[in-house]
Amino acid sequence: MRQNLKNLKAAFVVAVLLMGAALSSAFAKENRYEWGWCTWFACDKFNQYAPEPGVTWWTNAGTWLDQAAAKGWETTTSSASPIIGSVMVWTSTSGGAGHVAVVTQTWNGGFRVSEMNVGARDTRQTDPEKTLNFGIQTTRDFLTNGDLNRYAPSTGQRNLDFKGFILPRMKQQPGMTLEQRNQQAVADMQALRGTDWKFGNLVNGNIYLNQNWDPQFELRYAQFYYIYPAATWVYHATYKSDPKVRFTIYQNIYTGQWIGWNRVK
Repeated sequence: MRQNLKNLKAAFVVAVLLMGAALSSAFAKENRYEWGWCTWFACDKFNQYAPEPGVTWWTNAGTWLDQAAAKGWETTTSSASPIIGSVMVWTSTSGGAGHVAVVTQTWNGGFRVSEMNVGARDTRQTDPEKTLNFGIQTTRDFLTNGDLNRYAPSTGQRNLDFKGFILPRMKQQPGMTLEQRNQQAVADMQALRGTDWKFGNLVNGNIYLNQNWDPQFELRYAQFYYIYPAATWVYHATYKSDPKVRFTIYQNIYTGQWIGWNRVK
């Protein structure tokens, strides 16, 4: 059994590498915004500070706070203690696209943001949202207990309303218990009966767990009848950081063929 598990792990590593999209590509960060806009700059910076998957919404700046919250990111409307890497969000007072910037420095009583495309409108451009700082990185300092709204350079009138911060961390989600992960694994294994008619029930109801099989994955394995009374072992790998990512493999004992590692849909 020990040698078998070792061989399975080697095959598993190769399978994950070949899949590509199974893990690394599925969680890869990207930036679909057009260069020069505040959204492009904020996406680029936030992705440097935040864990996978980073920004996955492609909307105007003023909608970012709601979009991020819906995607599971932690948000706040308080400026009491900004976190470096947070995105600061403003909505437009005149129906415009809004604005985003990224907190790059903090100190007692204040913080600094870096941003692009904010300031006086560039009248040479046909797009009214383009400013003289389009594509240019600038910084601005704020007091944590001060006015966080923005004002038009030409008129002095407020043109951007502070909405809140997107923190570079996901909301705390209740994790699955060990028993829940065990039940999930058994359900995944039993689902193989829908793809291979030779599968029967779980033998003696036992499921085995090896949490040290791989730094990133838990391994579970159990015997299932495979045209009774013969039986085969089914192996199940669960990604520790995200139990929704799971793989199975088993051997057709009549042909010797291994079927897997396949990602559970």
